[in-house]
Amino acid sequence: MTCFVKLVGSTEWPMPDDAWGIRGDLDEEIRFPRPDPTDVVPGDALLYYAVGGTKHVFATARVESKPVINDVHPLPGVAKKWPYAAKTLVDPSTKLKYVSSGFELDAIEPGLQANVGHGVSHFPIRPDLFNKAEQMLRRAQRDENSKLAKGWKP
Repeated sequence: MTCFVKLVGSTEWPMPDDAWGIRGDLDEEIRFPRPDPTDVVPGDALLYYAVGGTKHVFATARVESKPVINDVHPLPGVAKKWPYAAKTLVDPSTKLKYVSSGFELDAIEPGLQANVGHGVSHFPIRPDLFNKAEQMLRRAQRDENSKLAKGWKP
């Protein structure tokens, strides 16, 4: 199993704060641009990072299938820009309702943000850092749920 930071969205098409409401497909699949992402295989772990907008980590998922060409998507242009789709299983204990409830990559480890750049779809992360990010997301989810219970909205 390899752990990856998976960039979701793009500078031109930033992830909205309510990523799950707009991108309902994120619960079931993740998209990749060309070329074929042969380094991603079933069993790999993904740390979702919102590109553009808030630029925060907001969930983890496990890859359930090999990425394959899939030209069907409810949002126009997504399948064209990111033609490869892999089935995923999002971990509900790390899934934040709002991307802004997450944290920056450098909060996991200083310098991690430097791996994000134009044309980067995903990059490997050490398992210990992935585990740290999972724990941070679980704390962020508890904080978010507490605020939501009091009527908070970003």
